[in-house]
Amino acid sequence: MHWRLNEGGGTAFYELGVKDNGEVLGLTEDAMLSSLGTLARMCRVVHAEMKLSKFRAGRDARHKAVRIEVTRVLEHNATKRLRVSVIGDFESGKLTLNRELGRKNYDDGNGLARMQVCRHRHELENGCTSSVSEHTIAVAVDGHFRSTDELATCDFGDSDEDEEKQTTKRQESFITLSDLAGHKKYLKSTASGLAGQFPDYAMLVVDAVRGVRDMTAAHIKIACSHVVSFPVVITKTDRATDERIQQVLVEVADLLKAFCPYQRVVLTPKSTDTFMRGKETLTSASIVPVFQISSVDGSGLDVLQGYLAALEPKRACVAKFETPAEFQISQAYDIEEAGIIGTELVQAGTFCVGEQMLLGPDSDGHFCDVAVESIEVQRKAAQSLSAGETGAVLIRLLSTVQPAYRIRKGTMLVHPSIRPTATRQFDAELKFLDPAMATRMFRQAVSEAVQVRQMAKIVRLGNLTAGAPNAPPSTLQPATTMCRFEFMYWPEYIRPDVPLVLREGKTQAVGRVVRVVPHFHKKQRVARVSSC
Repeated sequence: MHWRLNEGGGTAFYELGVKDNGEVLGLTEDAMLSSLGTLARMCRVVHAEMKLSKFRAGRDARHKAVRIEVTRVLEHNATKRLRVSVIGDFESGKLTLNRELGRKNYDDGNGLARMQVCRHRHELENGCTSSVSEHTIAVAVDGHFRSTDELATCDFGDSDEDEEKQTTKRQESFITLSDLAGHKKYLKSTASGLAGQFPDYAMLVVDAVRGVRDMTAAHIKIACSHVVSFPVVITKTDRATDERIQQVLVEVADLLKAFCPYQRVVLTPKSTDTFMRGKETLTSASIVPVFQISSVDGSGLDVLQGYLAALEPKRACVAKFETPAEFQISQAYDIEEAGIIGTELVQAGTFCVGEQMLLGPDSDGHFCDVAVESIEVQRKAAQSLSAGETGAVLIRLLSTVQPAYRIRKGTMLVHPSIRPTATRQFDAELKFLDPAMATRMFRQAVSEAVQVRQMAKIVRLGNLTAGAPNAPPSTLQPATTMCRFEFMYWPEYIRPDVPLVLREGKTQAVGRVVRVVPHFHKKQRVARVSSC
C-alpha cells in the first residue's frame, strides 16, 4: 500500500472481489468484512484513510464487489514550523545551498545541485533566480535533515511497539526555505517576497570569492526595515584562500555594523560538537552568527543544519483555534474538471475540509460563498490547515451568480464570522528608502501588502518622526512617515499590521498597514453562511 500511494501521488484504489483479468466475482459478507479489516489495519500503519467508492454485483446475490479509495493523510504533529528567506547577491550559491541542506549528496561545482531545483528554463541557462521558490526540509527529533521527497518513507513492523517507534520518529519540525532573487533587476520581487513570505529569519548568503556587493547591502537594508533577524553564510570557501575569506569576513562585519549597530557579529566554530555546546548563545537575538560552508566538499553544512534545527519561530501567528480563519491566495488555478485551486500561507485561524467560507472581494467589493472540497500539504491530503502552514485548497462556488472577476493574486478566503469588508483607502506607516519620494502627494506607486498588489496613490502625507537623532552616525535609518493610500482600480481586503512594500521604479519604501477605511458599495450584501 505504501508503494501504491507513492506511485499514485497519495491516492490508491483497491478492487475487492475482482480478478486480475477484470472479471467481477465478488466476495461473501464474511470475506468482505475480513478484507476491509485488513485494509483498515494497513491504512493505520501508513497513516491513510479509506472510503467506499463504488459497489458492484458479483456472480450471484450473495457476492458483492467494491472499490476502495485510499488517501494518505498528513499528520499535523510537527513540533514547529520555521520559515527562512534566503537573500544575497546573485551567483552567491543561494539555490545550491537550499538544495544541499535537505540532501546528502554534494554539488559538483558546476551547478548540478542548482539544476535540480530551478523553476524556469532561463534560470537553468543563466543561473539567476527570477522568482520566489520554496523548499521544505523536515528535521527529525534527532536533528537529521530530510527533504520532502523522503517524508513518505518509513519502515513497517508487525507489532504495536514498532508502530509506536515510527510514530515517535515522525515527530519532526519543518523548515521552509524561500529562495529570493539576487540580481539587481529582480530587486522588486525580492522586496515583495521578503514581506509576503512572513519569514522568521532571513539568511544572508555571501560569496567568498566575490565578497560583499551592492545588492548585499540592499538586501540587508530591506531585511532590517522588516525587523528580521538573519544569520550570515559565507559560501564557496573551497574556491577561496584563507586570506580572501578573512577579508570577506571583515567586509561583512563592517556592513553589519552600519545597519545593525546593536548586534554582535560572531564567527561560528567549524566543529559540530563545539557549536552544540554554545548554540544557546549563538541563537540569541542580539547575535549575528557567521558560517563558513562549501556545497562541494560539505564543510560547515552540519554546523548550519544544527543552527537551523535549534532556531525557534519568531513569527507572531494569530491563534490557531481562537480566531476565524484567513487564507490569502498567491496562486490560483481554475481547472475545469476539478474546480478552483488556491495556494498560500494561512494567516490566522484554522479551517477544515467541508467548511463553508467566503471568497473575495470582486471588483465591486463583494464576497461569494464557497466550500472547501479538499486540502493538500506537501503533496499529501490533509483534513485541516492552521495559521503558519502553507497548503493548496480546492474550493467550489456555492452561489449561483458567478463573481464579477477571475480569481487573482491577493484574493482572500475568510470565515463568514469575520464579516469581511473590502477597502479602497488605508493608512500605512512607512520608511522611505529614498527620501525624495516622500515629498510629493498624489504620486502613484505599486503597493504590495502580503499578496495584494495594485497601483495606489498617496492622498495624505504626514511625518511621524524625523529620523533617529540619538542613533550612531554610521546607521542608515530612514524617517518614518504616515501616509494614506487609495487603490486605483478595485477594492481589496487587507487588515492592519500586515507588512507593506511600496515601489516606483528604483524607489522603495517598507512598513506596515496601520488602519483601513471600509469600502461601501451601492448594494451592500452581507453573507450568512453556517460553518461545519
